[in-house]
Amino acid sequence: MALGVAVATTPGIAYALPADAGSDSPTTGESSTTAPPSTPSTTSSSATTPSSTIGGTATPPNRLSDSDLRDALSDLPSRLAGTVSKIFGGRDGAPVVVLRSSGGAHAAKDVRDAKGSAANALTTVSKLPGADTVDRDTSGGHLLRDGERIRQQVQSLGGGVIHQSGVPAGMQSARSVGQQAPTLDFTPAAINSLSVNPVVAPPTAVVSAPPPDLEDILEEPHTHLVGVVAHVADAVLEVFLAPFGPGSPAQSPVLWSVLAFVREEFQRPFIPHGATGQTTTSLNQSPNLLVNPGAEAGDPSLSGYASVTVPGWTQTGTPTVIKYGTLRRFPVPTASPGPVLPSLLAFPSRDGAIPTPAEGQQFFGGGPVADSTLTQTVDLRDSQALIDAGEGTYTLSGDLGGFLIDPSRSTVTVRFLDENGNQLGTGTLKPVTAWDRLFSTGFIHRSTSASIPVNTRSAQVVVAFDDRNPVLGNYNNAYADNLSFTVNDPSLTPATLARPESTVGELDHVFMVYLENKGTGQIVGSPNAPFINELMGKYGYASNYYGVTHPSDPNYYPIIGGSDFGFNYNCPSNCFPSGTPNLADSIEATPNGLGGYKTWGGYMEGGGGYSTPTDRLPFLAFSDIYNDPDRVATHLFDISQLKTDLASPSTTPNFVWFAADDETNMEGPTDVPFGIFHWALGFLSPAHQYNVAAGDAWLDDQVTTIMESETWNDPNTKSAIFITFDEDYNNITTGVGNEGNHIVMIVIPSPGAAYDPVTNPNGMRAGAFVADDYYNHYSLQRTIEDSLGIDPLTNNDKYAQPMNEFWGPDPASGLPA
Repeated sequence: MALGVAVATTPGIAYALPADAGSDSPTTGESSTTAPPSTPSTTSSSATTPSSTIGGTATPPNRLSDSDLRDALSDLPSRLAGTVSKIFGGRDGAPVVVLRSSGGAHAAKDVRDAKGSAANALTTVSKLPGADTVDRDTSGGHLLRDGERIRQQVQSLGGGVIHQSGVPAGMQSARSVGQQAPTLDFTPAAINSLSVNPVVAPPTAVVSAPPPDLEDILEEPHTHLVGVVAHVADAVLEVFLAPFGPGSPAQSPVLWSVLAFVREEFQRPFIPHGATGQTTTSLNQSPNLLVNPGAEAGDPSLSGYASVTVPGWTQTGTPTVIKYGTLRRFPVPTASPGPVLPSLLAFPSRDGAIPTPAEGQQFFGGGPVADSTLTQTVDLRDSQALIDAGEGTYTLSGDLGGFLIDPSRSTVTVRFLDENGNQLGTGTLKPVTAWDRLFSTGFIHRSTSASIPVNTRSAQVVVAFDDRNPVLGNYNNAYADNLSFTVNDPSLTPATLARPESTVGELDHVFMVYLENKGTGQIVGSPNAPFINELMGKYGYASNYYGVTHPSDPNYYPIIGGSDFGFNYNCPSNCFPSGTPNLADSIEATPNGLGGYKTWGGYMEGGGGYSTPTDRLPFLAFSDIYNDPDRVATHLFDISQLKTDLASPSTTPNFVWFAADDETNMEGPTDVPFGIFHWALGFLSPAHQYNVAAGDAWLDDQVTTIMESETWNDPNTKSAIFITFDEDYNNITTGVGNEGNHIVMIVIPSPGAAYDPVTNPNGMRAGAFVADDYYNHYSLQRTIEDSLGIDPLTNNDKYAQPMNEFWGPDPASGLPA
């Protein structure tokens, strides 16, 4: 047998350093040993190597000792010289020795710095031919069984093969005289030898034991409480240990050494590095049946403060996806960004007090100021016989977490449904509370297994992000990652990730308008908004429509750019560099079928071009528009130009965005001193009706202008008006008027766009109705793109749910409404 040596660092970096294949010596359980072969050029070390102890286990001759292992790693980055933390028996009792890096949570960075390789280049420890098999390393990485890939990874990081043979010059052990130390052989021959005569073993699934829950913590409060305190101390010490730049004085070697020693001592025993225990599970299981279970298939919110499209999942509220280590910057309704908060207040990161899951770069989050859910349905009909025989079982698991003292938490539930959608039973993961986390930021693993109810045909997995933030306007810091649902039928496979189907028909002209900062509670039924309420009673109303973030402008950017680009402040112009994909460029590149290209135009109350404020519409935020005066002059107009352009379909842009000014957009005026005084009174009023009447009257004028135009009433022209708001009243994130960004959306089709089974089978649904599917600004963006024949810009619009309910006949009668 060979001795497999895994050097596990935190988080997710590993070196695999196996010995050469040895003889078939008898084994003796955990402390069993194997004799490596001698080579022609050296003599065996078995006669000269004294016994030692590894992890409390006696080490016979020919067995790598504790000191030998450390010496063998002498060429690795200094902070990877660890201590033996675990020995556990592998196949036929051959041991797998796991070393824990004394570099702690920052060892991954050391590997990147020392070896010039990405942190995720080696997230796994694999079975190498001639070594033992583990399916997960101590930091949670998945097994790679491909020896060639592992050899390449070891080679790229400078890893080698431990030999208990001759010692090249300069590699003599300093720990004992007369004792041959193992050496690191980095030669290609040594590495390639790993592929010779591989030993094939029966597969055994091994998974990491879950991190501790509250009961475990209460049993050993010192260990876990000190872990949190030690993480804070580690963060403080990191400041002192960081270099001050090339022009700064050299640090005192003595001081640096003392601080480094203190930090190492904090990290070594106190800061948790993930579970090292292993739990064996049956391989008679399906793969994970969830699509996009780890939030990796989609674009994250670069600020962490905006909702995004989550591919493969049905959304409610404002859920999001965040990259590990994203720093927080509190949203502000100003033209300049707010300050970046300290790393202690960041979103979960790889070097937090609680280790993050080892896999993936992104995780699910509750998003800004709202309860949110993600739902996915798994088809189990192919396991019908197994389930109906009462033999079906499932396992539901995931990593759940939160932020510091915020009590917001995630709950994962599976609902078992029969062929008619009736619920037969449920299973739920135990939530991870702030107490479970001991008020640290991070994740704790949860898992549950049970029988599947007879007659089950599908399983609906629901991830609920429960916003319990005591500051009402603040963030929903409920997190989840690495969700998994498996059943005991290995023939099942997960569905393929696909875009939601679109039934959106072609339009010649799209008109849209954003009003400002009013949720459904301030508009629906308001006596100050008679026109909007009249429209809701005559046309289609989306009752489940949401803005994606706060403050205002980052809700405008998604329509034009497919992202908020990490901006959570109101950048008014010249924000995104030339080359940033945007809807205006896409429209101008789309043929119109008449030998030319499609067109767009912005119409603003109070002036066109570069008139201020420049962010009444978002076009000037894109530098390729802002820095092209001719383009600005021919596309951005005063609102008075709209009536002129509507005189003919040929002079009306294919995409029209019209906008009010501060006095008529339902937010302002906010001039000083009188405007801001009246705004403050409206802020303090529970009804929040300031400027609603003025905005409603302005909208009446513009919609009437459009609907009385030649373009709108041309029977051969298909047009539609989309009326919505940028966000709810909670635009400055105080919690006042917070409705979870639930806002009004009304869709009005022109006569030529209305559904007709003969003349317009792909037409729009006319008349009054309520559409209750979930939509947000990315849904609107995709609907605009689909109706104008434009390709998506990002994964947010690519995978967004299009507004299908506004196309087709009346679902009840199948006839035009």
